[in-house]
Amino acid sequence: MKKIVFFIILLYSTLVRAEQEFRIISDAEIENKLKAFMSPLVRAANLDPSNIRIRIIADSSLNAFVTNGVDMYINSGLLIKFANDPNVLYGVMAHEIAHIYAGHLIQKRGEAERMTMLAAGGTLLGLASILAGAPDAAGAFVALASVNAAGKTMLQHSREHETEADKIAVELLYRTHNNGSGLLKFFKFMEQRDSQYNPDPYLLTHPLSATRYFSVQNSIKEKLGKFGDNITPQIRADFIRMATKLDAFLLLPNKVLSNYKGNNYATSIANFRLGKLNLAVKQLDIVIAKEKEDPYLYELRAQYYFENGKFLQAIDNYNKALSFIPKDKIIKVELAAAQINEAKNKQDSIMLNSAISTLNQVVSTQNDNIMAYFMLSRAYGKLENQRKAIVSLADYYFYLGAYKKSNILANKVLKMSSPGSREYIRASDIVNLTNDIKNGERDW
Repeated sequence: MKKIVFFIILLYSTLVRAEQEFRIISDAEIENKLKAFMSPLVRAANLDPSNIRIRIIADSSLNAFVTNGVDMYINSGLLIKFANDPNVLYGVMAHEIAHIYAGHLIQKRGEAERMTMLAAGGTLLGLASILAGAPDAAGAFVALASVNAAGKTMLQHSREHETEADKIAVELLYRTHNNGSGLLKFFKFMEQRDSQYNPDPYLLTHPLSATRYFSVQNSIKEKLGKFGDNITPQIRADFIRMATKLDAFLLLPNKVLSNYKGNNYATSIANFRLGKLNLAVKQLDIVIAKEKEDPYLYELRAQYYFENGKFLQAIDNYNKALSFIPKDKIIKVELAAAQINEAKNKQDSIMLNSAISTLNQVVSTQNDNIMAYFMLSRAYGKLENQRKAIVSLADYYFYLGAYKKSNILANKVLKMSSPGSREYIRASDIVNLTNDIKNGERDW
């Protein structure tokens, strides 16, 4: 019999298995649009939006949570369920940003780091076969990360923290001129869910949703009653697109074809997943003809070609997407992956060096991007530059949290490199850092 435990995230309680597999979705469109959506709340909390990362979990339950003051995790179910009312997610985000603002996460820093490593590692697992040159349908969209019950513990906040976060959330909504109706709607929805499970309030780390609804209802009416929901028609259209994309990738393809008849965007993705590349491209081209300046449509078409081994076509489309959003790190990494897979050996040095330049741009501002390090290792390997290939792989394992492997590789680089060289200096840093971790016996 599988063990069942209470797992409480964000604003409600639900039953889940003790051993859960999180599927982390890496998607430029969804992450960028959600980040822009929440930026007013982040700035209202006197925080820098560029420091907050959005991570999407492929899970139908209505969860969201923050870890380490940097990563906000949002379940796909929350986006899909309330796609027609983005104001609900705005309220949820206000609550989660309130946890960061109030410093509720500092006590859980160790577990948060573990969660971040698992999520990062899972992202690579979803892409590994593709990066190695063996495309697999839809692999670039959904990635895996296993998280055990111990990791979940850090997601729980005390009832006092939750009550404080609710109050701060109302203040953040006030500062962004939002009426708070979305937060109340979420509480009301979860109140109905609570009534089905009838949980013991003394066993919960969160107050019951009914209690929370009434505790914030009056302050919301008094403080926020003069405001609207500040949700523009474009935001509503963006949320419908995001929910459609998630459905199209996460539901069974035949169900997508049935549910989205006449929707070329959704059925194109479904046909791509069914291996019908030509039909998928044809349908997507119809959408692109109407929205010629949407970079994410070109990125999607690039993915179609990439995962069918047509790397040159993928490169063209990734470059087209980047012509609209040249700083996007996810698409840059995807472009580099296509270039590395197209290049056969060091004779293709121009393409490989282009990929290396792009990846180095990414890690210069996002030094924990493990996919970038993994692909740097592959690119240098094809150029037969062993030292750089191995030190990049050492970086990959370091940021993945596999410190022992990282240490072994870094020591190997030290033996191969001249003192003072860039590879020698980086390898020395890794050895010193991993030795410190070893002495502290942290995940060695």
